[in-house]
Amino acid sequence: MSERETGGRAKLQKIEQAKRAVTPLVGFLKNAAKQSSLSRAERLRIVNQSLLVLEMNYVHLPLKRAMHAVDPIQRLRLLKFRLETADSALESGMQFHQRMLEVFASLRDLHTLYLLPDPFKSHTAFLPLLIEQYFEKQGQKLSEKFLVTRMVDDFVKPNAGPG
Repeated sequence: MSERETGGRAKLQKIEQAKRAVTPLVGFLKNAAKQSSLSRAERLRIVNQSLLVLEMNYVHLPLKRAMHAVDPIQRLRLLKFRLETADSALESGMQFHQRMLEVFASLRDLHTLYLLPDPFKSHTAFLPLLIEQYFEKQGQKLSEKFLVTRMVDDFVKPNAGPG
């Protein structure tokens, strides 16, 4: 048999090997907040383009409005109004992106995506552990359970306990 790991364990081994390039989430978010500063004009351009795409080209909009009780056009118009009001303070770039993600996610359609700019699109978040599924028989029923089977050593705090 081969000594090489496959599947989830192989991915975990690759993470262990690449741990030099790992940035803790707190540090990444601080740097991302500094890098994701959009001007009012840039935000308005994004909102206007989104309105154009959804109002003029998205044929499933009436269906999505009826099925999911959402109105992304109204949400984008409200966001546009807030941006055009000169005396209103600008929210952070991350909050703006969060609003845009919420608008597009409300459509529940893989054809309408809002993709984040750098540094978000070039990074991946992960948990430094491997979770595996197993089943336990309880009477006549099978009960689904999950178990942490592996952890990346450098991410485990000493004396953290079994929890």
